[in-house]
Amino acid sequence: MRSSARQDVYIGAVFLLIAAAVLFETSGLSAHSRELPRLCSFAVAVFGAVMIIRALIAEVSIPRLPGAESGRYSAVTGKPFAVFDTLVICAALLITSLVIPYLGFYSTILIFIWFVFHFYDRTFTLRQAPRGLAFSLSVIVFLYLVFGLFMKLPVPKGFLP
Repeated sequence: MRSSARQDVYIGAVFLLIAAAVLFETSGLSAHSRELPRLCSFAVAVFGAVMIIRALIAEVSIPRLPGAESGRYSAVTGKPFAVFDTLVICAALLITSLVIPYLGFYSTILIFIWFVFHFYDRTFTLRQAPRGLAFSLSVIVFLYLVFGLFMKLPVPKGFLP
């Protein structure tokens, strides 16, 4: 197994372990309090399982690339790892987590998703900005429906009313 595929399997296994730990730790909470952690742990478990399955499938279907043994290529996409992209997204997540108490959950996540959409699209123009905004708004509406209406969970409002 290539080192990148092995790494993806290990990371997927860690996701599964984290999900199991959250499920175990939330067993003592009340039914209403454990809804969100369990939903999130389920999502983490699904992502971990998908990561493992895709890495195993990629091991069989993607031809070996030069430098793949050194771990410079993703086992899932076969493309080179983008360290800069990873650092930018981590920085954006850090800034987002620091700004949420001030701007509120929905407005901060709207800005974050809009940024990530255009960062990965790499073709930001004024003509494409509405497309990113529409995508971001649709995600915010979905989050509001899930957290605000369905689960009735309070989210940080920040300085905005």
